[in-house]
Amino acid sequence: MRRRDFLAACGLVPVSLGCRAVETPATIAPRPATPPSPPQAEERILEEGHSDYNHVIVTEQGSLRRMYFETDGRWLLQSTYELDRPDALHHEVFQTMVSSLLVQPEVRRMCMIGVGGGQLSNYLFRHVPGLELDVVDICPEVVRLACAYFGVPEADPNYRLHVADGRVFIEALESRSVDLLVLDAFRGHSIPKHLRTREFFAACSARLTPAGVQVANMHRRTARYPVDRATLAAVFAHNYRFASEDDVQTSIVSTAAKAALTPEQLQLNAQTLQPRFDFDLSGLARRCVVDEQGWDPEAIPHDDFESSQLDQAAERHNRSCSPTCADDN
Repeated sequence: MRRRDFLAACGLVPVSLGCRAVETPATIAPRPATPPSPPQAEERILEEGHSDYNHVIVTEQGSLRRMYFETDGRWLLQSTYELDRPDALHHEVFQTMVSSLLVQPEVRRMCMIGVGGGQLSNYLFRHVPGLELDVVDICPEVVRLACAYFGVPEADPNYRLHVADGRVFIEALESRSVDLLVLDAFRGHSIPKHLRTREFFAACSARLTPAGVQVANMHRRTARYPVDRATLAAVFAHNYRFASEDDVQTSIVSTAAKAALTPEQLQLNAQTLQPRFDFDLSGLARRCVVDEQGWDPEAIPHDDFESSQLDQAAERHNRSCSPTCADDN
């Protein structure tokens, strides 16, 4: 599981009214990565790192550096860092996750689960004035290599790095202390079970400020998508789906706020924020969808452990991912 810690929450019914309706959802998963395996001829390996959780590979090709996780013989792309343009936000999945700011533009404290190469956390740290962030990853090698090769700061008091399990970290946070929780923690293509249950999302929700939001990176073409959507709908009042341009990658922005945003409000937030960003926020706002169909409450996963057993359960579930996490399709 990648180390970027971010929190999630739960809800009751997706009552979001501010987006167009979609006919039928599909499915979820992490960002799809189809990099060269082995790397292209001009792409050279700079360093590899091994831990109990990941085999991390850092490569360089011209001015581009990439971080991969090797899983079951495949190289899964995590981040791309452009030496000539360190602020560039490569990969549409990360741009789509910025949709969280369209729902809550006033973010001061952010927590992210899953570091990867730090591409999204670096970008938001540079583009959101006064942002304080805690970024969590269970893999020490991910954190080390992100700092060594991808411009992640090691000693900035407002950009705090933590090697820890994401759920354990979230449960230790104070209630109502985070404006934005970012969930992007995968072991290969999978998410450990203790990071997908109703109890986990409830813990995330409890750490959000009253207007706070959670954003989760999902993929609509997996069997896990309707299960995760049902779980989010059981906890959060409103769930906004922002689709990538190919409508495969999805960011679900969840909030317990009482009022739903209208399309006009999303566009206004996009226009207000646009001067700070270098890609089209209005276009992103137009790709907002509310999934209005009912979700199966019987599909919602629950913890298989008592709260006092969290540390042991987290370790058990993290180690179940080889290469696919238990109970994850």
